[in-house]
Amino acid sequence: QNWNEEWEKNYFKPIWIKDKVCVFAPFHTLDKEPEIPIIIEPKMSFGTGHHATTQLVCEAILHHAADMQGARILDMGAGTGILAILADKMGASFVHAIDIEEWCAQNAEENFKRNNVSHFQSDMGDAALLKDIKEPFNHIFANIQRNILLQDMAAYTRVLAPGGLLFISGFQPSDAAKLIDHAGTLGLQHLASHELNDWCAISFKLSYFFLGRRWSNQVKEGWPRGLFMASLCYGLAIKARAGSPKGARHHYYPTARGMAAERRYRNYI
Repeated sequence: QNWNEEWEKNYFKPIWIKDKVCVFAPFHTLDKEPEIPIIIEPKMSFGTGHHATTQLVCEAILHHAADMQGARILDMGAGTGILAILADKMGASFVHAIDIEEWCAQNAEENFKRNNVSHFQSDMGDAALLKDIKEPFNHIFANIQRNILLQDMAAYTRVLAPGGLLFISGFQPSDAAKLIDHAGTLGLQHLASHELNDWCAISFKLSYFFLGRRWSNQVKEGWPRGLFMASLCYGLAIKARAGSPKGARHHYYPTARGMAAERRYRNYI
């Protein structure tokens, strides 16, 4: 007996999140049309929206809907790709899903196509893949588990744009304090924590000022002065958008010069 197929058809029911998002399978019939439909064929992958951690991160994405506009998204431990799909429907320009299981990477790609996600990448692997990332992400989602989050959070911040958001989940409320403390050492500002059914999710923002201190320390360690100045100008250019109507807190649109400085900076860290 195919227990996965049995589960899909008899136990995987459509689920609504904030009465806006409906996660359902191709074989489901809905009573009403959702504002944000997400069609998922789960197969063996995690992420149908039924687990509290998935719901919590989905709610965080909805809360920061304006920040998703035009953003580059990284989804670590992507499973079915549900979080990246929601970000795409919120206006993200590119989503990159990574999972350690090959079938998850394949399933996420299938679900991206099923939901008409136009710009995406789906890879099998872990945080080690991030060393090859050349362009920073505006926001990162990591619904994994506590030990992996503690181990890989530094790798996430290295590819997260200044002012970018990090949403984490996959742990219990008793683990939150340790994760928040560790995030603080990496320049991540704690924005909010939420709990559901004895599971927890936390939202962070990468501080501009922490990056400035990190660059300053690296100059003292022997960085070329020109590289430091280019990196500093990059940070100031991003921060300068805070005076615009929408402000840097909503969007991250670096100049060509800023992106060149960022590439040079990342080659040195």
